[in-house]
Amino acid sequence: MSSLALLLQSYGKEVFGSDILESNIIKKLEQKGIEICFSFDKDQIEKCDIVCYSGAIKPDDRYMVYARSIGKKCIERAVLLAMVAREYKCVIAIAGTHGKTTTTAMITNAFLSAGKKPTVHIGGEYKKIGGNLLVGEKECFITEACEYRDSFLALSPNLSVITNIEPEHLDYFGSFDREKQSFVKFCSQTTKKCFVNSDCKEVMCGSKCNYFGEEGFCSKNERLESDGKYSFDVCCDESYLGRCKLGVYGRHNIKNALACIAICRECG
Repeated sequence: MSSLALLLQSYGKEVFGSDILESNIIKKLEQKGIEICFSFDKDQIEKCDIVCYSGAIKPDDRYMVYARSIGKKCIERAVLLAMVAREYKCVIAIAGTHGKTTTTAMITNAFLSAGKKPTVHIGGEYKKIGGNLLVGEKECFITEACEYRDSFLALSPNLSVITNIEPEHLDYFGSFDREKQSFVKFCSQTTKKCFVNSDCKEVMCGSKCNYFGEEGFCSKNERLESDGKYSFDVCCDESYLGRCKLGVYGRHNIKNALACIAICRECG
């Protein structure tokens, strides 16, 4: 929500917000001139054209009840994210139970190192971009795509990643099978290519589905270096692409790096 607020402000929109408690993120928004209130304020709702709410907000929230009672247009965060994404020529969305933020940061780092100027919407604080948002040009939009309450299904990205799938948010999905079906739909809504962890064979969407991990883009000759970080050979369909050294700890990040490499290679 905070990164969307800052992005809309960068477009010249006037943005207001509400929350329960003060936080470092709130302070950053206030420093940027975004007015945040911590108690019910009718005036704030009345002067807005659109009320955007997160999936965590319940229908009986007093802001929501009042906004609807006076006819304000109310949209969920994922819908607003999708509206923003449509302003960009290429949308790259990163989904999965684990590793979304790390993989989004890796792709961002690669694009910036290549001299590109993407706009980035990330679900965590990334020091290289000074927070959770980077406002770039309208060529490329790199964003995390959260599966909670099927939020990611509002998007139709050009390229996407599914880092992995594990049982999560079953309070909403009801079963792991239902959760996997949502990931299959997310993949099918990707217009060009979706790169999927080869551990997730449940996600099969024809020719647009490409794998990384044990097949497709894969690692060979993995080695734990003296600094505690892994290096490995990168191969694609048995062709050697080069040697990669991780900048972060953990063998699991090899697969996140392979997803990053797959996206970057697709983007030239």
